[in-house]
Amino acid sequence: MQRKTIIAVLLIVVIAALAASIFLERPQDRQAAQDVVETFGERLRNVSLLEPQDIFVESVQENYGELVSARLIGRWISDPKNAPGRLLSNPWPRHIEITSIKKSLINSYRISGDIIEVAEVELGETVLLIKQPVEITVGKTNNGWKINDFKASAYKTVLPRNISGNVASTFSFDYPAILAAKFIYPEVWPPTLTLSDEDFFCIETAAAPDIPERVAEKVIDARAYCVKTLDEFDDESIHTTYTYSTFRDNRVANLQFALRYPRCENYDDPERTECSRERLGFDLNAIIASIMTSLRNQ
Repeated sequence: MQRKTIIAVLLIVVIAALAASIFLERPQDRQAAQDVVETFGERLRNVSLLEPQDIFVESVQENYGELVSARLIGRWISDPKNAPGRLLSNPWPRHIEITSIKKSLINSYRISGDIIEVAEVELGETVLLIKQPVEITVGKTNNGWKINDFKASAYKTVLPRNISGNVASTFSFDYPAILAAKFIYPEVWPPTLTLSDEDFFCIETAAAPDIPERVAEKVIDARAYCVKTLDEFDDESIHTTYTYSTFRDNRVANLQFALRYPRCENYDDPERTECSRERLGFDLNAIIASIMTSLRNQ
């Protein structure tokens, strides 16, 4: 009986010690985990997700190597589309805003926060555009604290703000933070809004695939648009600058932006087929019509 009592006491002590190691924390450990996430957030802008694979790999290793586990870096290198980093030159990720830090296991923290993306509107002046929620697990290793899991959710906040310096600066509009497309990339996004007091008219050009600059009149959601497109070509992609113009509130409203379309024929199947199907089903007109409908005076 006495032996059973001793074993029970020892078991309670072991359980208590284990619980203490899990739930009790040293302030310096919490701070170390927080520092890793904050430093990582500051380096997101340095990793362009649209660079060629060799440059992307070098950038990931240089900027994330001391902060992220080798396993997680390997996953990002093999799947750049799901890696964290900078997609555009403007807007760009500035930092991670931490909202909570919780000790999860021995020498491990679960950190919640938002990637804050901003746009530069004037030299040195930025405005908040996007917040993207993230869940990050940081663990202690022989080489210090490392991020060993990273999950990003859909953008939860898009603050409408056009970045034009003319009269359009008194207007705002809603727009999707990202395009729901795998093989279509925004190069200039969000659109820039300009307003004009000129009459609305549209002189169409002949419909021919070999003409880089085209003008077409379209009716989208019962509203007439003049759509101008300018294509630039290289071996990998087609870069298209768009201007959608329509008459709105006694003015001509113009939305200008640019997208990059990789050449689907450069892919092997099944990606080649997937790229072609996505291109056929991508409804850009609906996106622009939704943006124009949201246009309002601030």
